[in-house]
Amino acid sequence: MKYKAFVILALLGFLVQGDNTVVSPILPDIASDLNVLIPQAALVVAGYLIPFGFFALLHGPLADRFGQRRIISIAAFGTAVFSSASGLANSLPQLIIFRGINGFFAAGIIPITVSLIGDTMKGEEKQNKIGAYLGFTFLGQATGTALGGGLTHYFSWRGVFILYGVMELLAAVAIHYNLTIDRDTPSAKFPIGYRALLKKRLIYSVLPLVFTNGFIVYGSFAYLGSHLKDFYGFSYLWIGLILSSFGLAAFALGKKSGLLRAKLADGYFILFGAVGGLSLLLYIQTGVYALALLLVSLVGFGGAFIAFQSAFITVAQDQAPSSTGTVMALVAFCLFCGGGLGTLVNRKILTLYGYPPIYLTAAILFIALGIGSYWVLKGS
Repeated sequence: MKYKAFVILALLGFLVQGDNTVVSPILPDIASDLNVLIPQAALVVAGYLIPFGFFALLHGPLADRFGQRRIISIAAFGTAVFSSASGLANSLPQLIIFRGINGFFAAGIIPITVSLIGDTMKGEEKQNKIGAYLGFTFLGQATGTALGGGLTHYFSWRGVFILYGVMELLAAVAIHYNLTIDRDTPSAKFPIGYRALLKKRLIYSVLPLVFTNGFIVYGSFAYLGSHLKDFYGFSYLWIGLILSSFGLAAFALGKKSGLLRAKLADGYFILFGAVGGLSLLLYIQTGVYALALLLVSLVGFGGAFIAFQSAFITVAQDQAPSSTGTVMALVAFCLFCGGGLGTLVNRKILTLYGYPPIYLTAAILFIALGIGSYWVLKGS
């Protein structure tokens, strides 16, 4: 894949992931403007994530049948239109509908882009590029919090959605004119059978690992911002800047994840399980050097996530090189289902016991994920 095409796709992924998480800091403003309670306004979040998770299962086979470029291009224009439309919504039901359609289109961008990267790269370089791309999207997730909080402070929540829509439109136009590497001819009969893919041992073995990674990372990342707000009183702008260290680490390590896995062999999984676990334990430490500890822990957390996820995707794609779109649909579905369940479980933990048990549980699971990945993927 040409460098220019990769940069454009990475920027679009950055925007889509930011569009996903930008709701968190602007939720109170949405509730006030639309005259609803915050728990009601929170349906906007579910209204986006549920279509994203489920419709990934549709976009994957479509990409394998009609080509990834077409699906990404159409989806990019769709997200631009409905992100902007969200800023013009006059009621909560209307906003939920617009965000739901936006989630439907967004599901055709990040998973399908990873599929395209996998089809145009091989071996160590493939994992490096996948890792770099995923890391950059997580940087978008972290900075979305800061951007949303900052813009809402000076303008309104409507301006946030419209701005994302305009930026996504520019990215969509750039993709339309610059993304030429693709498999534009049908690669298999439609629909591609999920059952056939799940018969491949390494694919069905990797999916529980992906689910667990989503449970750990998305399930706990959702509460990092509120933890920083409640414990330290940081503004949303500062919270976004602090959390961006997660994305920066994921991006930096992702570019070298394939090289590290080649050098460390099966010990790669044990190492990053330990790194992830220790980083989460470090996150709950307080004291004079609290901010420094937070930054160090987020760097380790982001690095561990991307180390696992890039390896899981690479292994899964290698088992079905002609159906990487469908493979990525399964991966995305498991990742978001794991993240959704993790968010719900941690919500209950937070209500009963507070923040520290969330990160303690995640730390134990990270270490277990490293050991489990070692046994399942040993020699792969």
